[in-house]
Amino acid sequence: MEADDGARTRRGVRGRRLGLAVAAVLVLVPAAGALEQALEDLTFDARFPPRGAMVEVDGQPLHLDCRGEGSPTVVLLSGLGGSSANLAVVHDALTAHRRTCAWDRAGTGWSPRREGPVDLGLDVEALERTLAVAGESGPFVAVAHSRGAWLVRAWHAAHPEALAGAVLVDAAHPAMLTEACTPGCLPPPMPAWFDAFHAALPWMSRLGPLRLMVWSGALPLLGAPHDLSDEDWWRLQQVTLRTRSIRTTAREAASWHDDAAWVDALPDLGDLPLTVVRAAAPFEHPPSVTDAQVAAAWTTLQEAVARWSTRSAHVVVEGADHNALLTARAHAARVVEAALAPGAAGPTAR
Repeated sequence: MEADDGARTRRGVRGRRLGLAVAAVLVLVPAAGALEQALEDLTFDARFPPRGAMVEVDGQPLHLDCRGEGSPTVVLLSGLGGSSANLAVVHDALTAHRRTCAWDRAGTGWSPRREGPVDLGLDVEALERTLAVAGESGPFVAVAHSRGAWLVRAWHAAHPEALAGAVLVDAAHPAMLTEACTPGCLPPPMPAWFDAFHAALPWMSRLGPLRLMVWSGALPLLGAPHDLSDEDWWRLQQVTLRTRSIRTTAREAASWHDDAAWVDALPDLGDLPLTVVRAAAPFEHPPSVTDAQVAAAWTTLQEAVARWSTRSAHVVVEGADHNALLTARAHAARVVEAALAPGAAGPTAR
């Protein structure tokens, strides 16, 4: 009897020790992640100073990196979760041919956050003011990735004379995450996954798990392949994972559906020379969705984007995914070619 009592006591002690160890892990791992995130944020500016200039616009510093010579000037715009760092390969290639400026909207890249709600109209005003204060003159050719296409459409609606052409790279269509599927949408459960993942970003930005996900390869940051130098890759990783970048991504994702409805109500691009460059295999997806389903939906959506202009061309890049269109030189060359002569391939097949 005493032996049984002793065994139960030892099991109880081991159980309590195991419980304490699990509790310690649950507390210490998030604490370590939060500390690392804070230290990375604190030292970011010293380790990665902005390229180009910080332009003061109505009291708000905004990052603009302009290089090269030649007209018309090309303006590079990133998508959701992106920044000027994502555009490095395209930027470097274009500067051999044109004056090229990469811009970080408020809260992305090296631009501090703006107080108040996400507002595409304010972003367009800030973009125009940044270019004007920096002494950059239009009309411009806009090259925009993913959600950046919405800025182009809003820019053209507000000031059509400001644009000489546009290149939309794997553009986000306003209908892509809706249930109406007009003209098409990404198959379930992708819209639900998009909302759930981005809703979790604020707490992830505080505890630092995104860094572990990126370093482990569980969350691809670039797509594959990519041709960024080690320095540019590390710079991109660090700017994307800083807390304010993550929180801006979460805010923009939270306003996605409202912004999509607003953009969808804007006028089309008229006869603006336009090239739509899309990846044949756009992005990763849940196992319940097939490659063929995603490719079919993406084809329909990108063909609809091409119809935003009556002078458009539609280029499909085989072997590219959503991010590698910008970061792999062979794929980015197609974007550069389109930027030098948007819409040059003639009308898109209807």
